[in-house]
Amino acid sequence: MNKAILTTLLLLLALALGAQTGLYNVSYGATKDEVISILEDQGLEVAEDNGTWVRMSNAGSVPLDSAELSFDENDYTLYQWYLYFVPEEDAEDFDVETYVFEALLDQHGEVYEWDDYLEEYYWYLDETHWIYTGYDWDYYGYWVSYESERPTETDDDDDYYEDE
Repeated sequence: MNKAILTTLLLLLALALGAQTGLYNVSYGATKDEVISILEDQGLEVAEDNGTWVRMSNAGSVPLDSAELSFDENDYTLYQWYLYFVPEEDAEDFDVETYVFEALLDQHGEVYEWDDYLEEYYWYLDETHWIYTGYDWDYYGYWVSYESERPTETDDDDDYYEDE
């Protein structure tokens, strides 16, 4: 009986940790050095580093074009990141949106939501972690944003639209 409970708890813990691991095995709470090393293996190089924020850019690989990484100022662990993908120039039959979306489905499952107004997909990983993703119509790329924070329902969106 105790073995069954322990096995179940370990399985649930493994699933929870797996849900917080994103594309390319980048994970919430990973160290700065770990994340940079993982993305360098994907063909990115550090373009800008101010300590808690790092921008990495394409060093010749596609479809992963760039990444922006945000680290906690106390322990320099990753708490949110943004990936940008572009289509391969010579591949006429390559659809960057399908490529990334299928990778997200494989990594995070088929339980997601669609926002018609923003034209974005959302995965809710747990109470404090979300993924937003969508197509960039201006540059014909596809972006994925792993977030740790989300506005509360009491936030007023009027400030955002005030200048329009």
